[in-house]
Amino acid sequence: MKKRLFLALVFVFLSALVVYAQVQPTEGLIPFRGSIPGQPEGPVDLRFRLFSVSSGGLFCFEETQLGVQVSGETFSVFLGNETPGGIPPSPCFTDNTSLWIAFGLNAAPEIEIGDRTAITSSGYAHFALSGGTGTITGVTAGPGLTGGGTSGIVTLGANFAGSGIAM
Repeated sequence: MKKRLFLALVFVFLSALVVYAQVQPTEGLIPFRGSIPGQPEGPVDLRFRLFSVSSGGLFCFEETQLGVQVSGETFSVFLGNETPGGIPPSPCFTDNTSLWIAFGLNAAPEIEIGDRTAITSSGYAHFALSGGTGTITGVTAGPGLTGGGTSGIVTLGANFAGSGIAM
């Protein structure tokens, strides 16, 4: 009986770990796929940097990823995965209109492998999470809504016909 209870508890604990692993946050991560010509199959330590220019310049973010698996001279990573909270929006995304990814072997990070890769708008989407600034000058109630206003706390209400629940 005790053995069954112990095994049941172990199963519950391991199941909880699997669920936890499946809900890791992806905010602040950028998927990146690169190639290393001539690199043998297996793990390699890589250093990634974000730059505001396509060549030269100073990097605004840097991250080392150890044991990146290379297969067929290619690899895939999530940039920001080794940084708590992912890539911070500032300074890279808030201070620059364009960004490029560079990478090299961790043993020689100053030697970039291949050309830098531009980060396109999908990579910039995580900047939207940081808020930004602006002023709302008014809220107008459209068809089926009541309320609105131009200052202070504004409330909108919905006019429902029939029965049901609004979600």
